[in-house]
Amino acid sequence: MSYVDYKAQKGTIPQKYYRAVDEGVEEFKKEQNVYKPISGDESRNNGCDVEASYLCHGIWTKVMKNSEKPMTGSYFKWKSGEVEMIFHFDIMNNPSIKGKKYSCGLFKELDAELGENVKAIYHTIGNMTPIPWFPLAGGSYIDGQKLHKSLDERWDLYLQVLKSNWKKWNPDPNGLSFERYMILTCQQVYYEEIYEDISKEGANTKNITVDTIRRWNDRITPDSKLISFSDPKYSLQGTTQSRYLTGGVPPVRFSM
Repeated sequence: MSYVDYKAQKGTIPQKYYRAVDEGVEEFKKEQNVYKPISGDESRNNGCDVEASYLCHGIWTKVMKNSEKPMTGSYFKWKSGEVEMIFHFDIMNNPSIKGKKYSCGLFKELDAELGENVKAIYHTIGNMTPIPWFPLAGGSYIDGQKLHKSLDERWDLYLQVLKSNWKKWNPDPNGLSFERYMILTCQQVYYEEIYEDISKEGANTKNITVDTIRRWNDRITPDSKLISFSDPKYSLQGTTQSRYLTGGVPPVRFSM
């Protein structure tokens, strides 16, 4: 089943594509099941992964309040006023195994039950996110996915590298900041103080409201610290939070 009823075609994107995307997103929202994996059958351009499906284009256009219309390929242009940035799509935390090799070594440490929980939400919208590509001289870009992969596909390490280099790679003082990127893509839970807030609430994301999110956003500053999975306090193994870290915080992503 595909939420978006549209088949890839060459040429200019027709109006029926935008209608199909809107209808698909509304149907997805109506089910109110953000932990449901997005099917590999979801419509998308040839050669694109499921995280770049038309459904995901539509979801992120709404969540990020993009003034540009949804695109169809492996990337999209985000725009707000005069600020623009190119984003591709990525899986944040990848528990998959090929042979005996894990895509991310951290998942070798999970016990069987927790490992199955992680696999169950591997392809949910909460574990998918836009990833910035920064332009370089000559028309090339910093490939965000390759950078993430080079870090053992550890999303915590990728975010730390991104934060440390954001102003070097995106020096425009009026451009999108790292903190704004984290808020737009609903990754607040990767900040220590936000993570700890959720821990106090008993890891029940159903208690998260729009007011909760606004309070989180007000607390995020350039000095806010990101979590590290290397710290036992934030490790995936043995913590009830791992489900929500690995899958983002899906309810936050649907204030559309």
